[in-house]
Amino acid sequence: MLILINGSWVNREEAKVNLLSDAFMYGFGVFETLRTFGNRKVFRLKEHVDRLFASARAIDLTVEYTASEIISMVKKVVAAADYPVQQLKIVATPEELIVISFELTINESIYAGVSVMSIVQHRALPHVKSLSYLECFLAYREARKKGCFEALLTDEAGYIYEGSRSNLFWFEGDTLVTRKEGVLPGITRQVVCEISPYPVAYACITLADLTNRSEVFLSNTTRGIVPVVKIDDTVIGTGKRGENTKLLMDKYNELVSRL
Repeated sequence: MLILINGSWVNREEAKVNLLSDAFMYGFGVFETLRTFGNRKVFRLKEHVDRLFASARAIDLTVEYTASEIISMVKKVVAAADYPVQQLKIVATPEELIVISFELTINESIYAGVSVMSIVQHRALPHVKSLSYLECFLAYREARKKGCFEALLTDEAGYIYEGSRSNLFWFEGDTLVTRKEGVLPGITRQVVCEISPYPVAYACITLADLTNRSEVFLSNTTRGIVPVVKIDDTVIGTGKRGENTKLLMDKYNELVSRL
């Protein structure tokens, strides 16, 4: 693990937070999670930094560094790591700008299909990647306890919004569909829409209707596109990754291989 705070290296044992900071007391801060691939290139770095600033503006948080300065910090951390495939986190608080790098390992079996569970939960500010992340943390922890890959957040009426740490897609015939409002504007979500050979539409869907779709998948930065083959107790489609989803995964993998 590598940690850079306000441009200076800090050992893990020395990395501390201000007990009286609004970031610690109230979750007043924003973050971004990014990744590199084998060539140490950060996937959509500018877009992630732009979203960091958008989140900061949404909660009236002043970031004391420019976008170019933050990008330089991220590149500095990436270059210093002795592992090429990295998960990175940028955290902005009133006092600090933090960049952390971890070695990223992924269980490749997820790309054959995963099980997810639904949970009634919704983020208060879904368009903001805020440090006030308790709803998603608890939902994800509950899903993992149940042996599921992810939790799908729903409202009381059964409408699904997104995963606790991912965006949700499904197919209506050969049209790719995702929710537009009330969800995080995911960077990988946008990439999926850009590379899709299928028409893209935006709609809301209930849990009951989603479980009747033949192909469902999730997207996020660290894992890319992950097929969903079971929601709660219901098998999706044939219980295997669908052909439309596989084509999108192939196109995504081709894109990141060219970084």
